[in-house]
Amino acid sequence: MTTTLTFIEKKEIYALGISITDLNKRLEIVKKRVRTRNAPIPDRIVFYREFIKQLVAMGEKLSIAPKELMSLVQIHSDNHFDYSVFTLLLDKTHRDVHLAFKAREAMKVRRKGSVTCNHCLKEKSLTEFPPTQHTLLGIVKTCRECTNLRAKQRSEVKESQNEC
Repeated sequence: MTTTLTFIEKKEIYALGISITDLNKRLEIVKKRVRTRNAPIPDRIVFYREFIKQLVAMGEKLSIAPKELMSLVQIHSDNHFDYSVFTLLLDKTHRDVHLAFKAREAMKVRRKGSVTCNHCLKEKSLTEFPPTQHTLLGIVKTCRECTNLRAKQRSEVKESQNEC
C-alpha cells in the first residue's frame, strides 16, 4: 500500500477543484469522531481515495460537480466504531439517518421504562425526570432530584456572592 498519493491522483483531485486541504478537513472530522469512540483512525491515503471515488460517483449521479458537493455531503459509518468503511450522504439524508437512529433508541428506552441520570448516574424510572419538548425521548436526562439539588447549590453560590 502506498503512503502518498501519486502525482496523477493529485492532478485528478485538483482537476475536480478539490484541494488536499479540503480532504484533510474531512479527515480531521473523522479523526475527532473515532477518538471519542476509541476506534482506529483510517489510513489517510485510503480515506482520500475512497472519499474522492464516492464524491465523483455521487456527482455523476446527481449531475453536480464534486467541488460543489463538498459542502453538501457528510461522512457516515453504519458501524460507528469503524470509519475505514464509510458512505458519503447528502446533509439532509445524513440528518435523517441519525434522527431515525435516535428515534429507535428513544423507543427502546420507553419500552424499558427507565433511564440513567446524567448527573448521579443512577438508573431511574422515566417519571422521575422532568418533561421537555426538546428531545425525542420527551424528558430531560437529569432527574428531578439532581436538578433541584443543582438549582439549590446555584442559588446558595449566588447568595454568597451577593453578601460579599
